[in-house]
Amino acid sequence: MTNHQSSLHNKKLTLIGGQDQVFSGHRNPWPSPFRFDAAVAEVFDDMAVRSIPLYHETMEVMSFWASRILRDEDRVYDLGCSTGTALALMIDEVAKKNITWVGVDDSKAMLTQAKSKLESRLAQSRRVEWIEGDLLDIVLKPSRFVVLNYVLQFLPTRSRPELLKKCFESLSGGGVLFIAEKLRPQDAFAEEMIRFRYEAFKAANGYSKAEIERKKEALENVLVGWSYEQYADELKKIGFSTVQVLLQWGAFATFVAIKDPG
Repeated sequence: MTNHQSSLHNKKLTLIGGQDQVFSGHRNPWPSPFRFDAAVAEVFDDMAVRSIPLYHETMEVMSFWASRILRDEDRVYDLGCSTGTALALMIDEVAKKNITWVGVDDSKAMLTQAKSKLESRLAQSRRVEWIEGDLLDIVLKPSRFVVLNYVLQFLPTRSRPELLKKCFESLSGGGVLFIAEKLRPQDAFAEEMIRFRYEAFKAANGYSKAEIERKKEALENVLVGWSYEQYADELKKIGFSTVQVLLQWGAFATFVAIKDPG
């Protein structure tokens, strides 16, 4: 396993694992449908950086919000924490505060990677908890900041309102739900143009046409996006007072839902 770091303005985004070749000729057969197995976990960081536009910027703005709103004795949940990149960056950013960090994922392989990544940070913050399980089954304790990065899109659509409501009920007044998602465009022509641009983005990051097509096939009916309007309507119906877009690149958007301080 190799360790490398990528510049993130004045911060460091810690990435581990190997190069993503899951959908290349090096792995035959490739996973279809897509699943977060051990092979994906091993290369997930490289996959994320090369497949998700504004990935670095999303991590940076997330850590910025966390640093501004968190106080001593607060709790942070990273739901679907994968390899712990978001937790590592937030711990670095908020190292001087006494925070309880909780990483949750249903993939044992992902949590193994996350624990390895955060091992060197435990001296700064020993209050790191790991939960392996379904996000809909776990009980969320009171928190101030909840992260859902590229998670809801993989959940059954019928389950999303339930999880969002659970997050809302966990958050204290003034708490923030931080969401990054691949959204579904509402216009067919716009969707086609966005898809062409996204495939060009992945090609520029070294993926072959065959890899792009194979992964698209594997994700069919696995990654099901909602439109931003669907998320905003659902979040406000649940009770969030504000829903605000922070970043967007094509179908990829980062937004926050804020619980009324009152």
